[in-house]
This record gives sequence, structure tokens and C-alpha cells, in this order.
Amino acid sequence: MKRIITILLLLMPLTAVAQQLTTKQLLEKYLNKPGFTSVELTKEIFQTNKVKGIDSMVALSTEDGDIAPLFTADATALLSEYKRIMSMVSDGKNVSIHSKSDSAGKIYHLAMFSHSENSAVLILLSGSDIQIEKAMSLIGNGKK
Repeated sequence: MKRIITILLLLMPLTAVAQQLTTKQLLEKYLNKPGFTSVELTKEIFQTNKVKGIDSMVALSTEDGDIAPLFTADATALLSEYKRIMSMVSDGKNVSIHSKSDSAGKIYHLAMFSHSENSAVLILLSGSDIQIEKAMSLIGNGKK
């Protein structure tokens, strides 16, 4: 019995690593699925707008209260690998911005995540040297 418990304890870290959701897995799971609105932009759109450093943008959103909690859990798991650079809570909505940088400090992934009890929106930007100011102008600053 002790041997079985020891083996299980040794395998637990491997199980946790195996369950970590990658960006690709998250997109495959939710992109173009019922209950979700998705938008994908490629590098060409950013070149025409002279926004350098961004190669792609994917936005996923749902207002389906049945699937929003699962999507929120998956997005939160994905973003645990990112550095949170901003967060706020307002009127029951949680909004956060996260980034991933290389060793030189250049941002190559930028994510904005907003969620409440019945809805969730995740915007993912990928590139080689994403400038936060330009990226935020694409995402929007909340002013109308």
C-alpha cells in the first residue's frame, strides 16, 4: 500500500503538467464552436495598418451562461503561464491583461481577458515585438 501511494505521489507532478492547456489546445477546443463568437486576424491585416510586431489576433467570446464558466476556467489556466500586467474589477466583471516576453523583454504574446458569471471574452495577440500601446489601440480602451 505504501508503495502505491509513493508511486502516485511521484506521478502527481506529471499529471499536472499533462493537464496544462496550451494556446493551441484552447483555440482548437473553442474556435468556431456553438455558443462562441470568434474573430481571427492574420499578419496581413496588421501590415496594411502599419502595426509592426503583431502577427495574429484571435478573439473568442461567449455570453452563454452554461459554457462561460468552463471557458473561464480554461482561459484562467492558460493565462497562469503569463505575467499579469493589469487587472480590475468593475460591476461584476473581471478584466485583466497578461503578457509573455522573451529574455530581452520583447513581448511576443499579449492577452486581454474579461469575464463575469455568464460571459467571457479572451483576446490573444501573437508576434515578435508587440508594443502595448499599439496593441491596446487595436483591442480598444473602453471609451466610445
